[in-house]
Amino acid sequence: MERDCLRCGTKMEKDYKLKLNYKVYDTVIARARGGLFNTVGKPNLSICPKCGEISMYMEDLKDIKK
Repeated sequence: MERDCLRCGTKMEKDYKLKLNYKVYDTVIARARGGLFNTVGKPNLSICPKCGEISMYMEDLKDIKK
């Protein structure tokens, strides 16, 4: 999915991961229900090459319930 920066409108670069202390963490989005956490997906990151804005989003929304 192509994304445009919400701040400056530039096409964002995609396929970045969250990395802390030289380790890549498998970050997931989860919903708490009854004391348990149910994973609903993995976030994606895009970075604007012009202003540095970072966007975290989910492409697959099939497990998101309204």
